[in-house]
Amino acid sequence: MPTSRLSPRTILFVAIWLTASVYAWTYLDRGWVPHDEGTLALSAERVLSGMLPHVDYDEVYTGGLAIAGAAAFRVLGVDLFTLRLLLFAAFVVWIPVVYWSARRFATPPLAGLVTLLAAAWSIPGYSAAMPSWFNLFFASFALACLLRYLEDPKRRWLVVAGVSAGLSILIKIVGLYLVAGCLLALAFFGQSRVTNRPAEEASGTRVFSVLITVSAGVLVALVWTVVGRTPGKEVLVHFLLPVAAVCGWLVIREWRLPPSTTLTRLRDTTSLFLPFILGVALPVLAFLAPYAWQGGLDDLYRGLFVDPALRFEFATRRPPHLRTMVTVLPFLFLMGVSWSQPQKSRLRIAGLLSALGGLFLILGDGI
Repeated sequence: MPTSRLSPRTILFVAIWLTASVYAWTYLDRGWVPHDEGTLALSAERVLSGMLPHVDYDEVYTGGLAIAGAAAFRVLGVDLFTLRLLLFAAFVVWIPVVYWSARRFATPPLAGLVTLLAAAWSIPGYSAAMPSWFNLFFASFALACLLRYLEDPKRRWLVVAGVSAGLSILIKIVGLYLVAGCLLALAFFGQSRVTNRPAEEASGTRVFSVLITVSAGVLVALVWTVVGRTPGKEVLVHFLLPVAAVCGWLVIREWRLPPSTTLTRLRDTTSLFLPFILGVALPVLAFLAPYAWQGGLDDLYRGLFVDPALRFEFATRRPPHLRTMVTVLPFLFLMGVSWSQPQKSRLRIAGLLSALGGLFLILGDGI
């Protein structure tokens, strides 16, 4: 009888998956910070007793993590370590997604090295079930769905990407940044569809280009309203500049495209945006349903958008000084050099970048 044998690539992937999981597990019971663990556990325990976040008690985050923690308490018991088991389960699912995404750009060994670096630089550093970890996981899931859409342009991948972004919002309201990032990516996809248009479309208008420009400006302005209250050039460089750079690039690219019929561009863009927005709406509307039923939408709005703004006055921390960004210069230089190189050279440069990343990871505070 024929026997099936695992391929070397499969063996490599399983080895990476197990290595990352075992490494994270060894750190799972370390680094306990009382106010973090207590905040997360108390919220989950209150939901377990039947309370609704933001209505029956003041919830620090959106409330989705408290609901997930309550479910974990019900199944595994009320224990601080239960929340870390929930985090570990999400981590184990996240590792294959990171590897799959890295494989879109690198060979299996390089993708494995990137995955191990990502795993080592994640929850082993601080294994509390903080919402930011789940935001990272859902962002990775959304990215993988967008990459999959490029290979297999079916709308279901956009829907799943939207569901991931919606769940990220339910964990912590900063998931809105993931929604904005995905919409920018989809706008880029829409621009990529505009190639050599027929003569009748080449004489189109610039209405859609103006719409893209205004939308990008609104996004930058919204980010400014959030971060602008904290003065300092570090805040602008770390938070506002990346958004402005991406939006500016999108606008420049838009105005370099040939004029096109507004309805054609709207139709193309809507075909990308609608499935994603539908995916976002599915978990968000399900989360909003009990608030609408109990008349608690006002309390939810206050807990998500008003109270956090007040907390910024007492719980903000300035970003690192700009001189710390000098460590990024070697990476930027090598990435710039690889831009026009053949594939083999790019893979070698990617290996060098991974080695540098590992060096920085090992040296830590010594840099």
